Amino acid sequence: MSTKYFETWEEYSERRKDHIHPGEEQYMKEVLQNYDAEMLNFILTLIM
Repeated sequence: MSTKYFETWEEYSERRKDHIHPGEEQYMKEVLQNYDAEMLNFILTLIM
């Protein structure tokens, strides 16, 4: 069973607005453009 952590950058940034590190916004926007949802979920599982 797969869980989506977020749908869009806007939803993600809203949820993380108190925890975003410098450079994370640009990094995550690039990640969102380059990876599909399954790969994103895998990456997020590693960093959370």
